[in-house]
Amino acid sequence: RNLPAPVPLITDAVEVWLPPRIAEALHAHNIRTLADLTVRIPRRRRWWSAIAGLGVAGAHRIEAFFAAHPALTERARALIVVVPSGSIVPWEQLHVPHEVDGSRGQFRAPESACLLKASNDYEAVQSWLSLHESAATQRAYRKEAERLILWAIVERGCALSSLTTDDAIAYRTFL
Repeated sequence: RNLPAPVPLITDAVEVWLPPRIAEALHAHNIRTLADLTVRIPRRRRWWSAIAGLGVAGAHRIEAFFAAHPALTERARALIVVVPSGSIVPWEQLHVPHEVDGSRGQFRAPESACLLKASNDYEAVQSWLSLHESAATQRAYRKEAERLILWAIVERGCALSSLTTDDAIAYRTFL
C-alpha cells in the first residue's frame, strides 16, 4: 500500500511503460528499450514521422512519458560518452554507466554461485582472457570481446550479461 511508485530505468523494455500499439511500432524499427527510444528522438518537429505506425498521438504519448520522467533523458545522455576527437580511450580506462556495466546483468548468477570473483562484465571478460596463455590469442579474443561489449551497450542499451539469443542473432548480422 505504501510502496513507492515504480520508476522507469533507461534499460527497461518499451512495452513495460508504453501501450502495446506504440511498442509494436517501435519494435518494428528495432527500438526495444527506453535508452534506444531516448537517443533516437531528435529534438525537432515530426521526429516520429520516420517511425511507421507511431503517429501523432503515439508521439505525444511518448513525449509526455519522457516529460514525466526527465531523469531518463539525463541517464541516456550519460550513456553517450563524448570523447574528444583523436582521443581514444583504452579498454582498461573505459568507464561504463552502472546500468550497463553488467553488475546487475539479467543473466548474472548470484555471487555465491559464481566461480569468478568478477563484479561486472569487464572483470568477467578479464578473468576469461587470463585463461589463455598465448598473447596472440588474448589479443584476438580481447578485440572481439571489446567489440561485443560496445555493441551491446550502444546498439542494445544493455550489459553483455543481459544479452539474449535474439541479441546474439542481431550481433551476428551486425558482423
